[in-house]
Amino acid sequence: QGLIRFKMHRVIRDVAYFEGSVLDPLHHRHKLDIYHDESASNASVKQPIVIWCHGGGFQRGDKANEWRGAPGVGRVCAKNGMIAVALNYRLSRPTLFSVFLRSFVASSIIWIPFKFILSSFNGWGIFGSAFAIMCSIVLYFDHKRYGPMKEDPSTMQNMINDICYAIKFVRRELPNMLPGADIDNIFLGGHSAGGCLQSLLAIDPSHFRNQGLLEENEKNVESPKWIRGFVLVSAIYSLHEALADRYWHYRNIFFRLMYTASITGWSHNNHLKYSPIQYVRNRLQKEGEGNAKYHTAPLLVLNAESDFGLEIDAKRFVKKLNECGYDVESHIVKGVGHASIASTFEENEASKHFLSFVRKQMKS
Repeated sequence: QGLIRFKMHRVIRDVAYFEGSVLDPLHHRHKLDIYHDESASNASVKQPIVIWCHGGGFQRGDKANEWRGAPGVGRVCAKNGMIAVALNYRLSRPTLFSVFLRSFVASSIIWIPFKFILSSFNGWGIFGSAFAIMCSIVLYFDHKRYGPMKEDPSTMQNMINDICYAIKFVRRELPNMLPGADIDNIFLGGHSAGGCLQSLLAIDPSHFRNQGLLEENEKNVESPKWIRGFVLVSAIYSLHEALADRYWHYRNIFFRLMYTASITGWSHNNHLKYSPIQYVRNRLQKEGEGNAKYHTAPLLVLNAESDFGLEIDAKRFVKKLNECGYDVESHIVKGVGHASIASTFEENEASKHFLSFVRKQMKS
């Protein structure tokens, strides 16, 4: 790990948060970065902690990638008297459809200029060769990133477990590193796929219980009392119909081909199992509107003005949360898209909603 100094904040890079176990071996992505200001070293000045998960379709992304937004969130926190923990988690291997699509696009970029510039160019054979070469290159880099094909791919449960490992590390070790860290004021958040994972933690208490983060005597709660809120930015709430209202809509088919097939397969039951909105629907059917027996910390749901259709998914999710009696606040951030709501987090309205929410929910 190394310490990087900036004018207004510091970053502790690549801290290992999990050492592996018999049932769950160590992975090279079990690392996190910690953003803080100098006052975090003062035990008398308690600072809330934000644990953040980057996006990337469950297949890509990194805690230090500016495009994925975690560094921006970290800087906003550090400059406003908070400690941010940006973590990496295990990623799933891209589907074969994703491999072929990326190869097709790259081959087309190479082939099309020759086709139209050279009128006598008969390039179908060259296109086939370029496609085969690009497939080999994509598979090579996927091998470098995800390991041999024979290795078991990471699943949604692996990713959720990683977040729990990071939370346990923060609770156990962060006060020793930064005495100002307030482990009784923790917020969980994420963008896109990272937001999906955090929303599953928000409404399904089994994940916290399985990792020992909820005690047996903590009944009728979905999250530990020291978690003060969840911040979900352009997150995914329906793995089976994230981008439109119909299951067989072409956008949902494309989404499942590109992303969810790699983490849940084609089982519809698995799609439902890891779809946050489905937990809320099941609870409504079981307990009735406004009569939810279990409650989690408040949720902040943010979406971009142009969010690939995920704003539709979020609207459905928020509606069901309200019907079930959850404490939820939602906003549409104008002038940004799905990627730029994260990459420009410091400049756009999302950071203002985020700071307002955290300050409102902090335990004094």
